[in-house]
Amino acid sequence: MTLDKDKLISFINEESSFRIVFNELLPTRFKGKTSGELYLYRKKIFNKYYPLFEDYFNNNPTERFSRKVDIIFIHHFESEREVRDPDNFDIKQILDILSSFLLRGDSLLHCRISIDGIMDSETFSEIIVKECN
Repeated sequence: MTLDKDKLISFINEESSFRIVFNELLPTRFKGKTSGELYLYRKKIFNKYYPLFEDYFNNNPTERFSRKVDIIFIHHFESEREVRDPDNFDIKQILDILSSFLLRGDSLLHCRISIDGIMDSETFSEIIVKECN
């Protein structure tokens, strides 16, 4: 896959799934000490990505998934030095944003989540959302 370096996020509405490709890895889990710092960190993530989702979905009306979905986070790594443990990604804000536009909700009643990592020629993250079988 060739990334569009001019876009922080690319949205691809496929026939049976929705793909979101970030031209970077998703943020790492917060490692601060106070709840105030955590709030500011998560607000920063939300403020970085939410306007891009909002712009896309305002200009490209997309039907929400009505049934339970699989949300698959795939992190592509160019080198082994970049590989992180799966619990070191902060996906909470991303799930909240997805819920605003694509999902009925982000509880386990509405989605199941998997995280994968693969070696690739570029470093980036992508999310695939599709109805559960």
